[in-house]
Amino acid sequence: MVPKFIVGKCIICGHSFMNNNIYYNKKTCSKECFLKRLSVMNIGSICSLETREKLRIANIGRKHTEEELKKQSLVQTGRKIKPHSEEQKRRIGLAHKGMKHPPRSEEWKQRMSIIMSGRKCNPLSDETKRKISLTLKGKQHSEEHNKKVSLAVNYPSLTEGASDDDRKATVD
Repeated sequence: MVPKFIVGKCIICGHSFMNNNIYYNKKTCSKECFLKRLSVMNIGSICSLETREKLRIANIGRKHTEEELKKQSLVQTGRKIKPHSEEQKRRIGLAHKGMKHPPRSEEWKQRMSIIMSGRKCNPLSDETKRKISLTLKGKQHSEEHNKKVSLAVNYPSLTEGASDDDRKATVD
């Protein structure tokens, strides 16, 4: 015969309890501890598509708390992202081969031209420009570099983007 009051310890919080207030499995002291144990036991478990959809709908629009955002930030701090290897680059290139962009109408091109005119992609602050200027002052360029720059400035048709006809016309 089992005695009426057996003292045990909760495996979640460590509190002592008697058998008259044991919750479900005789290892936790309260409903809260039992639910915590269930959530810990189910980490990584596979759920049905129906359950996934319910969870997705329940979490739509959910905002992370400041504490959650700080925790996520700490996890990412110091994480180093490695550059793609040549094999990865090749695979990415193959995956994108043959992808076509939707046809663009002339009206769309005109509208985008108007929207984008005068816009700089990543404008630099005056402070950043000053730092770049200080870094580059006094830098010595090689003779080869100077020749390339000279050709590009004086004979733009000789650079890579020009056609063979343009090159011939410039040289003649």
